[in-house]
Amino acid sequence: MDGFADVIGSSDRSTLDVAPRSDAGSDAPTRDSSAILDAKAEADRPPTPGGCSPGPPGTQRSPFPPPPAGCGNETPGRRPALAQQIAKYPTCPSPPIVEAAIAPNCPLANPNDMSPDDDALQACLDHGGTVALPTGNPGFILAKGLVITQDGTTLRGADPAHPALLVAAATLQNTMILGNGRSNIVVRFLSLDGNRPARTAFLNKCSGYRLWASGLVVDFARNFALLDNRITRTLCGAALEVDGVDFEIARNVIETNGHGTENRDASEPWADGITLHNCNNGQVHDNLVTDATDVGIVTGGGSCDIEHNEIVNASQHVFGGITLHAFANVDVDHTGTVVAYNAARGQNGMLAFGFSLGIHPWSRYPYITGGTVACNSVSGSVANIEIDGARSLTVRDNMIGATGTGTPRCGGAATPYASNSAHLMSSTLQPGWTERSYDGCIP
Repeated sequence: MDGFADVIGSSDRSTLDVAPRSDAGSDAPTRDSSAILDAKAEADRPPTPGGCSPGPPGTQRSPFPPPPAGCGNETPGRRPALAQQIAKYPTCPSPPIVEAAIAPNCPLANPNDMSPDDDALQACLDHGGTVALPTGNPGFILAKGLVITQDGTTLRGADPAHPALLVAAATLQNTMILGNGRSNIVVRFLSLDGNRPARTAFLNKCSGYRLWASGLVVDFARNFALLDNRITRTLCGAALEVDGVDFEIARNVIETNGHGTENRDASEPWADGITLHNCNNGQVHDNLVTDATDVGIVTGGGSCDIEHNEIVNASQHVFGGITLHAFANVDVDHTGTVVAYNAARGQNGMLAFGFSLGIHPWSRYPYITGGTVACNSVSGSVANIEIDGARSLTVRDNMIGATGTGTPRCGGAATPYASNSAHLMSSTLQPGWTERSYDGCIP
């Protein structure tokens, strides 16, 4: 969760002398875990029966290939045909793109009344295997939140054409669905409604690391797939958050989560669309993120493939569309990460940075290293592409459109493409950038 006020609670966004992110301080002991995760989850941990074998250690994985020079025949944004919306490399688990409806199998949970369904749903999840849920009205009510406790679990809507609806109760003070430490899990064909308007009593808790208010969270995990879900009205934090190895996040629709600066109602009321704390061999593709209020898609390190996603902000303000950042106020390695064929569009002055490469607008000290950002389209931002605090970065072949509206801030008016050369080392950039420092300043 990469929001401006994760760093400081001030409402003045023009001059930000940044201390470490407030969530980084409390979360640092767990967030700096990629090396441990690679070593234990991939090398030492045996495969789940009937599940996925651990992949090779991170340094032995094949890097994701960047797009060809000139971008080839692919265009930015989600691919039009469902059959095209597949991961670049094989994944495990790997359910087929099209699945048939199956019979629901958790009969004690009732989506057609107003009673909380946590206990009945949790009992089904605790048995593991496939848990298939029907659609219903008003949906399954979550007053406690659910935890995936068994490796190899599939939690899905029974009928792909009618996703199972899970709604946060007004009293929920927990993550809606949590799958920490699990392997070989699939979450699919669900609609998660964070029910933000009914949970405003807890807005005073929307500060710092806001995991408790998030929608779907799978941390410290490997071999998982989060596919074809809809997540909306998250209170704050992140609609979807992961920290893991060898995973796929695809074809999700994530919309209207948190509140932006134009409608601020808490210390940090915003929510990311997709938060990737550590993205080790993760493939994030063909997702639609609309009106996130913190960052659309943010990755905090690892070798990650982020392709063919769409970020649109027209009604709520967001600080960044897609960002390569560092979370814990330390340098972070993005070597092997490819950000390609994505489309970010702002309207009505609601998108600050289309692509933010380096975290110096949030924190002036850490650097990111590595990553290729190519063949994306971006328009309507105050700064369509912003680079500040990066080493060994490659930026090329991006289609940079007109900027959005907004009052001049951070040393000047809106700019299509800006770089702070004093904080850029050993990098290759496409031409046309304007010299601009956004250190400690988010427009």
